[in-house]
Amino acid sequence: MEQVRPRNPTPAGGRQPVASPGATVVAAIAVVGLGLTCASIILLWRNSSPFDWTTTLLLAAGAAGFVGALLVLLALQGRALVRERARASKLGQSAKMLREALEVLPAGVVIYDDDERLAMFNAAAATVSPSPLTSSSVGMTYADLAQEVGKRLEEAGHGPQPVAEWVARFRRKGRKRIRQTIDGRWFDWSERATASGWTVGLRMDVTEIKKKEIELERVGARYHSLVDSLTDMVYATNENGIFTYASPGAAELLGVPPAEVIGTRFRDWVVPEDVQKVMDAGRDFRHAPNRDTRHLKFRMRAADGTVRPVELRYRKSVREDRYDVQVGVIRDTSALEQARLEHQSLIDALADVAYTLDVETGLFTFVSASAVEFFGRPAEEIVGTHFLGIIAPESRDFVQRTTTRQYDPADPGTLTRFSVIAKGGEVRHVEVRARRRIDERGRVVSTGLIRDVEERFKLELRIEEQVAALERIRGEYQSLVDSLSDLVYNVDIETGRITFANAAAADFFGTPIDQIVGTSFLDRVAPEFRSVLERLARNDSHASGRAKLSRFRMRAADGSMRHVEARARYRIGENGRRIVTGVARDVERRVQLERRLQRETERLRSIVESSGALIVLVDSNLDVVMVNLGFTTLTGLEPSAAIGRPLRDVLEAPIDSALGGPVSFAIKLAGRDGHPHLIAVTATPIRDDGDSVSNIVLVGVDETERHDAEQALHDAEHFATVGEMAGAMAHELSQPLQVINIACASALEEMTEAIERGALADQQYVQARLDRIAQQVETASRIVGDLRAFVRGTSSERPHPFEPARAIGNAVDLTAHSMREAGITLTSTVAADLPHVTGDIGRLEQVLVNLLNNARDAKGRRIDVIADTIFHHERDFVRIVVEDAGHGIPADILPRLFVAFVTSKPRGKGTGLGLRVCRRILEEMGGSISAGNRPEGGARFEILLPALASAAALSTPSKAAALPATP
Repeated sequence: MEQVRPRNPTPAGGRQPVASPGATVVAAIAVVGLGLTCASIILLWRNSSPFDWTTTLLLAAGAAGFVGALLVLLALQGRALVRERARASKLGQSAKMLREALEVLPAGVVIYDDDERLAMFNAAAATVSPSPLTSSSVGMTYADLAQEVGKRLEEAGHGPQPVAEWVARFRRKGRKRIRQTIDGRWFDWSERATASGWTVGLRMDVTEIKKKEIELERVGARYHSLVDSLTDMVYATNENGIFTYASPGAAELLGVPPAEVIGTRFRDWVVPEDVQKVMDAGRDFRHAPNRDTRHLKFRMRAADGTVRPVELRYRKSVREDRYDVQVGVIRDTSALEQARLEHQSLIDALADVAYTLDVETGLFTFVSASAVEFFGRPAEEIVGTHFLGIIAPESRDFVQRTTTRQYDPADPGTLTRFSVIAKGGEVRHVEVRARRRIDERGRVVSTGLIRDVEERFKLELRIEEQVAALERIRGEYQSLVDSLSDLVYNVDIETGRITFANAAAADFFGTPIDQIVGTSFLDRVAPEFRSVLERLARNDSHASGRAKLSRFRMRAADGSMRHVEARARYRIGENGRRIVTGVARDVERRVQLERRLQRETERLRSIVESSGALIVLVDSNLDVVMVNLGFTTLTGLEPSAAIGRPLRDVLEAPIDSALGGPVSFAIKLAGRDGHPHLIAVTATPIRDDGDSVSNIVLVGVDETERHDAEQALHDAEHFATVGEMAGAMAHELSQPLQVINIACASALEEMTEAIERGALADQQYVQARLDRIAQQVETASRIVGDLRAFVRGTSSERPHPFEPARAIGNAVDLTAHSMREAGITLTSTVAADLPHVTGDIGRLEQVLVNLLNNARDAKGRRIDVIADTIFHHERDFVRIVVEDAGHGIPADILPRLFVAFVTSKPRGKGTGLGLRVCRRILEEMGGSISAGNRPEGGARFEILLPALASAAALSTPSKAAALPATP
């Protein structure tokens, strides 16, 4: 601590000694004695007498008192000096302690005396001063020190310094100021005057504080610049709701400058309908204990009257005074509201259910309008409920595991599928695509779409089942291919040599595979087909991928030439060479069957031609397709002159293509002999699978002679019999023709499908159809023979014993296909050891087929055929029952059901002759037929045939069995 003594020091560190009360009395006595002495001398001088006792006594007394007082005063002064020395010693110790305390202070302390001279300073003050203080600085005035500091600052390049202002501020005292030193530090600089006229200066280092203030000012400037650039309005209000601050954004929002907004009430800018909402929020805001940011949406009215939706974010002011109570930001959400409405419209238009839920609470905060359609509840009822409330019980554990995960900003979202409870309590599968985010409140929310995928789920299940089935089929197909009996081969087109052959080829050619590969393919083909195959190879080898079907003959193992049907596909091999891959099937038997079919067709035509009746077949356009010899005989027209021409140009037949059922009419023709002939014609439509008329068969009988006989004999019964015969022929021939037509269509369909899928047709299936055609040709021949016998009154065959079970089985087989197509279940139960009967098995089959077809047309879902043995009229009979679950037989038709031309079928569905023929056939076999209705619904026909006594010996015993139900 540097210091200097003052010019007029005082004892004990500058304090004046104070006289004691005794010294004051002694001084007063001395003054009185001095006064008496002076007065005595004056008196003596005035009297000029040589001696005056009174005066002498006064002089003596005054001198004695003065001298005594001086002596006493000297004594008192000595004692006082001793006391002052003791007290000065104590004050010196105190001053030392004060100096030590000043030295340890972090602040600089500078003391100036009453002449403004530097008296002392501590170490901190020496480093603080712009001009370092040293011992030589003590005694310098403040003005000198200020001049020196100003000079140093100017030399340092800080420009002219206000030295006079510094000195004037020093002398005013009591005012703080901040000063910066040459090294850039800042100090809080202040002076205070003491009671004795001295000046104490304090120097506090506030560099860090000043830097923070400067940074705050810079930040504040940036903040104000940012606020001024905002399109949103930043504001502050006092406790009365009056604006105390408004940013430039007020001009954009309210249409007036900020200065005009300040001083107005907040509520004056709110539309009247929303004032109460804003006031309620304000009251709740004032009583809230925290400073959390709040949100509010309402509408404000600008100066020009424009109403704008706004969003307010506000909070309490951080200032503790009551001037600014609320601060906030008002944002014009007109564009956002428009976008929100458009977005809401888009969301509501979605078939999917859009939602938002709070992840922490699990409550829905938004649900789109499609929730009504899917959940059967309005969106406002779902908002606020827990999301697990819509989850089906079987999916809740899965959903909870999926949703309980930490929020990750990088989470791309989830796509999951589970079950929910939809409208009406129905459990449906949904697919949910969701993503998490942080909303404006800082909460984690999940936004997503709920899509109904119930149909897709069911479809996927069906696809999975189909895939599994396809896998099974593929395995079965692979196994089938591995065991193919067809020839599989590859041929290099350029060389014509076989590059691959399977085991079936080795079996066909009778040569090992290694001896087949490398040989010429054409050498194994019949010579007449080689040029054709070479031409096909040249023309089609560039059409890669297209399959070609061809038929030719190849040399088999036994040396014979057999017909094969080959499907070949041309392609480019791995080595870039053109090759043909083919699958060949031995169709020699099919070719033979086709030839047989052709012969049988010609035979059937010859049978038709041999009939004396006129037969014409027309198509759906009523164009003639076929005529028989009877037509040529009656009309004189050759087939070439009739086929292809419209029916009206050939016959005057009153029919059209929309013929509903068989119709009969009579026409007159000029015969070849020139005489008119009366022809009774029956037109019967033939319908396809779509119940559309595909052909019409016209059967005409020359009834000229019958008419003449009727006129001569008036034999009406014979007249009816001839008509019945003509109708029966048309009816009975239509059935085998239909079966032949169906069998041909089935065989053709199988072959067409085989071509389309690149495989060979099912030979067994086609063989079965061809056998069926041959069987029906024989049936048609038998029908014609029966009809001839009917005309002659005799049968063409002699009765013989047969097993009725075989007839039942054949009839069921013949009708099984049509039953499946109609969706009817057909069962057959035949008792064991069923005895033989006498007659014609084919004719019994005809009866059963007729009954089964009638049962099918009754539109029931089930038909049962039951055969057993009963004892009736003292003998054994074979009983065959045909039952259906259809609509039954009308009561008005049941009594005359077996009369000719009586039928319960709709117009165009029956001729009314079938049951009459059935009864005639059964009566010729010694049996009978009856009909009735079942109590539970449907019709029941019962056939009784007499059993042979030796039936047990003639038949082969077999157990009773039920045929499998047809789907």
